[in-house]
Amino acid sequence: MKRTFTFLFLCATFFGTSQVTTTYLEHNNVRTMLMSNGALGYDALVSQPAYEVPKGSGRHALYLVSPIYTAEVDTGYLIGNYSEYSPNSGGYLGPIVNDYDDPWHGQHSFFFHMHDSVIDNHLNNWMNSGYVPTQKMANWPAYGNNARNSSPYMVPFYDVNNDNVYTPEDGDYPLHLGEESYSSVYNYDSIVNPNMMNPETRAIEVNYSAYQVNSAGLKDVTFIMHRVTNKSDETLIDFQWGLFADFDLGNPSDDLIGTNVSKNLYYAYNSDDNDETSGGYGNNPPAVGIVSLNEGLYATNKITYGGYHDVNFLSALRLNMMGRRSDSQMNMDSQGNPTFFLYSGDPNVSGSESQYQLGDPGMDQKGTMSVRPLDLAPGETKCYHFAIVFADSDTSHLKSVTKLFEVADAAQAYYDDSISYDCSMVMSSDLVSVEQQEMTELSLFPNPTTGQLYLNSNEMIDAV
Repeated sequence: MKRTFTFLFLCATFFGTSQVTTTYLEHNNVRTMLMSNGALGYDALVSQPAYEVPKGSGRHALYLVSPIYTAEVDTGYLIGNYSEYSPNSGGYLGPIVNDYDDPWHGQHSFFFHMHDSVIDNHLNNWMNSGYVPTQKMANWPAYGNNARNSSPYMVPFYDVNNDNVYTPEDGDYPLHLGEESYSSVYNYDSIVNPNMMNPETRAIEVNYSAYQVNSAGLKDVTFIMHRVTNKSDETLIDFQWGLFADFDLGNPSDDLIGTNVSKNLYYAYNSDDNDETSGGYGNNPPAVGIVSLNEGLYATNKITYGGYHDVNFLSALRLNMMGRRSDSQMNMDSQGNPTFFLYSGDPNVSGSESQYQLGDPGMDQKGTMSVRPLDLAPGETKCYHFAIVFADSDTSHLKSVTKLFEVADAAQAYYDDSISYDCSMVMSSDLVSVEQQEMTELSLFPNPTTGQLYLNSNEMIDAV
């Protein structure tokens, strides 16, 4: 049973100036609802899962994935965010400003959509005479608002001529990951409604992107990125980022969880070969998980209501993300050894440290995955990349886990080979601007030719 901590002041925020905006990303075989404050897979208006895979099947592999964080500050306070199923799960809309009622802030509290076709058209034509950038390209929200004391730049872009000005007519273009993407800006700011799980906070701003590709091996994958900036004047000590996951793989009452440490993968799978009920996946069900792509896992943990893994208080969330129980003791494996990673054995291997091999019953599974803590200085930025992976072997629930490991490898390979974002707000491009181009002198002889043609140039020619 879901427990929803939706307090009156959160409801007021939801229907007021910080209302969450949503959209669907469905470029490949996954159809997921995105929330502009960093969460996905959950429809807060009707309290229903919204991570459908395969797209159009009516079956859902997740109930909710949302960002979480904790840190300490010099004044001795513990700060963090964990709002679970509330409409404000993950943060508050828009960039940090000095007036959250200003119309400019409201206009920049939505998703910004981009597609490969728009980028490709721009890159292929921006140098052509008479070219006019599309409205989507021209209106990319690259800039902040000095009058509202926001950051000078709001959404990352490539700067072709390195003048630090977003000008599409000069070839500049938005940061766009994958083949189709949605981006937004949200924040954790003490000005905006602290709550019982977040009694003390600091100004943290996040650029959020969710994107998909539709190529072989990645059709069931959704990628997400969080670009986190400390906008406060205090160092965030042992700042730790992570994700809360309520897996709900089809029928939520018969799931197991596990960790593949070498692949930085936290995952869920069915406890047997039949995922019952109308919302279940039926025979030989799939598996689902989350990969940390650019940071090694620090810990995986479970969440229970009551007992040793409750996170009703911020201090308990801090311990959970550190791989500990709510009484500050380490988690133990079945042999009594302390561990930061729950159920790290392969369930296909007899006698492994996995819930399946240990004979644990399937149930509704919730938990956290977190990465290495660090000190985040004022003005410092850190990027976190993840991939939500899904695999269906059509053979057995355990074979789906094996296939999930393969999909995790494919997602990691795509990130390593194709995503080169360095976490900057303004990035250099390998395009050559008009100002950078120089005329190359060519001469052909003899003219007319007698069968042989010679080419002379004042520069080295790579190919003809």
